[in-house]
Amino acid sequence: MALGRADEMLDSLSSLPVLPPLADELVAMAISSDGGFERVLAVVEQDPVLAAIVLRMVNSAAFALSAEVTELSRAVVLLGAAHVRSLALAAAMSALSAAPDADERFAHSFSTACTARLIAVAGRVTWEETAFAAGILHDIGELVVVALDAQPGEEGMPACARLAREREGLGTDHAELGAALARRWSIPEVLCLPIEGHHAPIPHMTLPSQPTGEALSAVVAAAECVLDELDGTAHGDGRAAGEALLTLDLDDPDGIIARANDVREAHFTAMGLVGAGERR
Repeated sequence: MALGRADEMLDSLSSLPVLPPLADELVAMAISSDGGFERVLAVVEQDPVLAAIVLRMVNSAAFALSAEVTELSRAVVLLGAAHVRSLALAAAMSALSAAPDADERFAHSFSTACTARLIAVAGRVTWEETAFAAGILHDIGELVVVALDAQPGEEGMPACARLAREREGLGTDHAELGAALARRWSIPEVLCLPIEGHHAPIPHMTLPSQPTGEALSAVVAAAECVLDELDGTAHGDGRAAGEALLTLDLDDPDGIIARANDVREAHFTAMGLVGAGERR
């Protein structure tokens, strides 16, 4: 389906969702691996909320440090500048929507981002923060669906049925709308492609050394399969999580699935969000 229809729908809105302050810079950092210790620390020091997130993350059970860390500079060193950039991006994106179900939507995007990052790490590639960015951005088209007053998919509705409903009502879907919106935000094309393609079938591949749109789409799609298995949701294509991970030639899919919830919960705690177990 051509993206022309998605652009038409964006043009029909009196105002478009606006990329939060700092988010565009953080996305660029995630893609280029730019933004070392000093630059990231400067960003954290300017934002008390982000500073608290970083300190909660480094002092979480996931790191099991023997002594509490109270200095931001040491926290950034221990977490790594790249990981802190991802937390900063998540914090920026959390304020993007004011819809009644905004918290739930962000929780899904953040869960997908955390799981996509874990999958990239398991694949032994160096673009795990790009995978995180792809995860946090993948459903931005749902913001447009809400702005268009389209009928939302019912909770638990399979992804394929939800896409079909959107196409029937709008002539396009949230994946295409999200990609069109991301391009208007000047998001790098390598991240626009997984926004557009995260509901496509996962191709059999070994994750490449450099991020591609196809690889990022596959990682985000696999992350949704993992979360569907953990949470009993229906965001992915319906395949078992283990099957999706094996399609990416990943070792120990059961171990990845087992770690996914712990990784997510540590990040949710750092962000001050309600964990998946409490939401169920």
